[in-house]
Amino acid sequence: MRIVTNGIRDAIESGRPVLGSFISTRSTQAVEMAALGGLDFIRIDAYKNWLNPEQQNALIHYAYSMGLTPWVRCKNEPWDIMQAIDNGALVVSMKIGTPRDADIAINAVRYPPVGTREPSRPKRCAHMPQDEYISWYNRNVLVGLQLEAPAVIENWQELVATDNADIIEYGKGGLAAAQGLFGVGPDYLNPKNLAFEERVVDAALNAGKQVAMHHFADEQGLLRIEHWITRGVMIHIVDSDAGILEKQYSGLVAKLGTLRPTISTQ
Repeated sequence: MRIVTNGIRDAIESGRPVLGSFISTRSTQAVEMAALGGLDFIRIDAYKNWLNPEQQNALIHYAYSMGLTPWVRCKNEPWDIMQAIDNGALVVSMKIGTPRDADIAINAVRYPPVGTREPSRPKRCAHMPQDEYISWYNRNVLVGLQLEAPAVIENWQELVATDNADIIEYGKGGLAAAQGLFGVGPDYLNPKNLAFEERVVDAALNAGKQVAMHHFADEQGLLRIEHWITRGVMIHIVDSDAGILEKQYSGLVAKLGTLRPTISTQ
């Protein structure tokens, strides 16, 4: 039986940046469209968008069938993390703000002696000898720490260097709000937030971590992707299936608006 490897890690090791998107509609058809569009991974948000275990499992395994790497964002609770990994997620990320939060995440993902993960495994790996499985797991199951909670403002220097964390994510909206910028124009583009983002990302890269950045599917987002790729950021999460669909519909309606007949009510 062929066991897949983590496509995100494979691409980065070959020097290629990767693109993915949130799947927020719980739709396997959205996963299929992401694959047909050429994305490398999908990010299933089980933190803000409630998913039952069957829905999460279906999205993960549909991603496998389409050649996409499945990534799950979940609550920073050992049971939620175990469920995501046992369902087949190859990346799990959790919102954190303190070193204690980071310890909970690392312990839940990593097997002893590094962590405290229970000795369960995804069903597709049941046939593997223990040493082979552990070697595969340690390479292919990645831990993402999403720096988004207000406490990040005080703890970011320690968090970006967390041992056994693979990916650091800059939560631009949450950290803008933590700096008092919520509702101040496009808060994530506020110069204060952009300066903080630069410091955090540079420190994470200098600590030898991969960094994941979030972008909207617009001109500004494309400029940000280009900027951060030149700076060494290899993982880019572009909008969501629902967000991209809404933008396409809105753009279409705006372009066709002048062609639609106006019906007088008089």
